[in-house]
Amino acid sequence: MYDLVVSDYISQCVAFLGVFEPWLSRRVRSLGAAGDGKLLVDVGANMGYFTLIWLAANPGNRAVAFEPGGRNLQLLRKNLEQNSFAESCSVHAKACSNRTGIVSFDSGPDAQTGWGSIAVTDASRTTEVEAVTLDGQFDGSETIDLLKIDTEGADFLVLQGAEGLLRAKRVRNIYFEMNIPGLRALGSGPDDVLRFLDAVGYRYACVDAPGRPVSTWYAHPV
Repeated sequence: MYDLVVSDYISQCVAFLGVFEPWLSRRVRSLGAAGDGKLLVDVGANMGYFTLIWLAANPGNRAVAFEPGGRNLQLLRKNLEQNSFAESCSVHAKACSNRTGIVSFDSGPDAQTGWGSIAVTDASRTTEVEAVTLDGQFDGSETIDLLKIDTEGADFLVLQGAEGLLRAKRVRNIYFEMNIPGLRALGSGPDDVLRFLDAVGYRYACVDAPGRPVSTWYAHPV
């Protein structure tokens, strides 16, 4: 990653430690290296950290990245270009949700790149962005090898917008963030997420920080 933000936590991890979220980084690389031509869908791609790991794992891999934040979008595209991955990744300046339309997006504080999310109230840093569903972006004929979602509380909306793909078992692996404060701000809670995954036939487990307000979860089809 060539383009970073000095005050940003993710950037500092990359610059000083060489890695962000080590366990998930290893898992993304392992899945990406498991075969040629695998597809990652990165929702909340931020500056492209996990997308870059995926594309570097195998030269035949592809990615589709969704990132509505203006600054993050510029950094994402620069990092892809500087690694010669621009042709391997389709970038969409859109939010993913459970319905299409225009939504309010809060980009978060200027000092951080990873705190942006669909917003329920107006704020000075809120802008309107286009929202799409994953069901609407993919016709169901292609398998998504990894769906990574990190949208600061809107992850459940993203999953709901992929219900058709999930019921058809077109997504092999999902890593998503369970951000309880963010979920509640958008009108749902952890139990809603887990009931939904049960309904579409996916098993799930918390893979870090169980019981904390923000944790990472894994899901796969039964």
